[in-house]
Amino acid sequence: MNARVRALGVAVLKRNAGLRSRYRRSRTRLRSAVSRRHGRGALDAHCVVFESFVGRSYAGSPRALYEAMLGDERFADWRFVWAFRDVDHAGRFPALADARTSIVAFRSAAYYAAFGRAGVWISNSIVAPELRPRTGQMYVQTWHGTPLKRIGLDVVETTETAMNGKAEIDERYLDEAQKVTAFLSAGPFTSQAFASAFALPSHGAGSPFVETGNPRNDELVRATPGDVAGARARLGIAPGQRVLLYAPTWRDDQHDSRSGYVYRQPLDIAALRAAVGEDCVLLFRAHYLITNVVDFGAYGGFVRDVSDVDEINELCLAADVLITDYSSIFFDFALLDRPMVFFMYDLERYEHALRGFYLPVSEVPGPIARTQDELHAALLRPGLDAADRHRRADLNRRMSPNDDGHACRRVLDMVLAPDQRRVGPAEFRAGQ
Repeated sequence: MNARVRALGVAVLKRNAGLRSRYRRSRTRLRSAVSRRHGRGALDAHCVVFESFVGRSYAGSPRALYEAMLGDERFADWRFVWAFRDVDHAGRFPALADARTSIVAFRSAAYYAAFGRAGVWISNSIVAPELRPRTGQMYVQTWHGTPLKRIGLDVVETTETAMNGKAEIDERYLDEAQKVTAFLSAGPFTSQAFASAFALPSHGAGSPFVETGNPRNDELVRATPGDVAGARARLGIAPGQRVLLYAPTWRDDQHDSRSGYVYRQPLDIAALRAAVGEDCVLLFRAHYLITNVVDFGAYGGFVRDVSDVDEINELCLAADVLITDYSSIFFDFALLDRPMVFFMYDLERYEHALRGFYLPVSEVPGPIARTQDELHAALLRPGLDAADRHRRADLNRRMSPNDDGHACRRVLDMVLAPDQRRVGPAEFRAGQ
């Protein structure tokens, strides 16, 4: 389709929620028919299909669980399928070359066949609306972090994203809730937040939540000095350099009609470099939904755009300090017991007009900077690490009680347990 015509069509749909809804329902019906046609046939109980960030990455808990299965003899005769928008991922990651693994293109005939026949689905985000689990399939939803910002049904009523109003956001989450068999959680806080966001029971009969911990965090909890050195070496970090990882989340109100969500730079990079010194390097990690490319060429080697690094754990291991805002990354980074600074330059707008929070921001385990000068002061103040260590420890106890390095094992045990051969998500939960 001509890019200009497509952009015009998207712009029209953005302005007209009713037309947008009718268009989406029609498109989903057509795709659902294609999905059912290619997904027929006997289920393969020993096949797992994986998807990470809607096919954008080889990362997160789906990656951690896949690699754990590769190394577990109990899965020696199982088959694995990965779904990617860019099938070139297969050549970038050695683990994907395993003989038991195949790669399918997002929304291809092979994609629908894989989801239609695999005994187990594993995803860390909402799957395509046309995908519907069949009786006997198990859908393990890992999600992609412990939420600070509200999601799903919990976002503030004024929230509008690039292509979704509040009612449309609610519909997507309610639809996903009907598909999930097991919803992984780090602990009671996460279970309650997700239960509210997806309109699911947080515990007891009918609840899908399984407090296994986050599989992707096993790597962080078990990290050794050698793992840290390896991550820094792979990223080309020079010995002695102080690494600042800047990982902001996306903004619902920052988007372009042609491409999607965009990043608008709130930092004065030149001033930051002058403040922290030439022995620092700033790793910039855009949220996976961001579509624009930010040009950091004017800052030489001080800034490195690492948005194309699939696995964010690699960046966390390499970083000395995390700079973030409302991203869930800080819950994971806290497991490394390293300092964090929260650059919340738009706090009031984000809290009251865009998202809202599950946790009072006063409880984040690090200084909150509202201005560039406050950010500099926070990064330079003596004892940055020691001052907030007890708050990180408290956060880990309350929010990540099951992130103990063994989450993958618990999930694999669950997948293999005889009582997990389920009749279907809704039916299983109703019968618990």
